[in-house]
Amino acid sequence: MSPPRSTCYGTSKNFRRLYPEIRVRVRRSLSSKIPNELLDGNLELGVISYEPSDKRLISSVIYTDALAFVIYPTRRVLSHAALAFLEVVRGK
Repeated sequence: MSPPRSTCYGTSKNFRRLYPEIRVRVRRSLSSKIPNELLDGNLELGVISYEPSDKRLISSVIYTDALAFVIYPTRRVLSHAALAFLEVVRGK
């Protein structure tokens, strides 16, 4: 079975190619815990979806993700409201 084709996978593959002497271990964690794990010295780097509030940490956006607005089409009232919302979001 091949690994998933995600941005994280591609980034780690490129990193390993550029820096083969550095061992990378990936583990999952709650994003709310990552800043403290970094400050406590339990992690070398972390990936989170928000700007950390602690000014001792340095962060940089490495990837932005698209969001999709999804509705079930038979919900007429919600469909009209959703379409109006999408028009506002799209600037129409």
